[in-house]
This record gives sequence, structure tokens and C-alpha cells, in this order.
Amino acid sequence: MYLLGAFHDATLSSKHQTIRFSQSNVDWLKILQIIFGKLGSKSWIYREGKQRSVWVLETAAKLIQYHPNLTKKGKVMYIRGYFDAEGGMPRSKDDFLYFQFCQKDKIDLEKVKAYLEDLELQCGSIHNPSRKVDENY
Repeated sequence: MYLLGAFHDATLSSKHQTIRFSQSNVDWLKILQIIFGKLGSKSWIYREGKQRSVWVLETAAKLIQYHPNLTKKGKVMYIRGYFDAEGGMPRSKDDFLYFQFCQKDKIDLEKVKAYLEDLELQCGSIHNPSRKVDENY
């Protein structure tokens, strides 16, 4: 379930039939590589370009997107992966602590919000933080 949540940070290469995760920090990709290995799927990490600080994990693993009736643990794992892919929080310990999830797909965010509320966590409203920049964000 963690990988299904994290999958929101990945792209599917239809040409190679692989899943690609890209990050400026390679540490999270190494964790994903361990998880894929434990599931019996090979993955590889490489630096994209000589001058860029972008790392890519690519795998031919097949992820199943079906998860209608998740257990509490399944929801927690999905949300953890989703947060690692699309979440954020203030860097400074002096700032008000909040967690945010950023995603263009509103239906997807509504699903995560419902999972959080099922776990009895209070959530704010889903809103467009940049209406002037992109009305459909």
C-alpha cells in the first residue's frame, strides 16, 4: 500500500513499460529500491544528465491500483506513501505545524482526505492555493 501511495510521484514510461520516480535526493529512491527488491522486482537508480542534480529510480514492477476496502493499516501505509510523494510540512520548528498534500487530481485528494478522516484525523478543506496562476489547480 505504501508503494501505491508513493506511485503518485512517479510516471509511467509507455515506451519501456517502466515506472520512473525522480528526486533531487537519492535517499528516498534507495528506500523504494529496497521495497521493490523485497517484492521480487528489480529496480535501478541513475543520475539523469551530467549537470543536473536529479536522480531516477526505474522499475518494471507491476503495481495494482485496486484497493476499495482497505484495512486501517492499509490506509495508514497508503497515506504514508502518498505523503512522501506529495506531502509537505514547515521546515522550521518555530512555524505552525501542519501537513499538506499537493495534487492536481481533486478526486485523488478527496480519497486521501476520506482515509485520514476514517482514521479520526481532522482535515482542513481542499482548496486551490494558486487560483490566479491556474484556475483548475
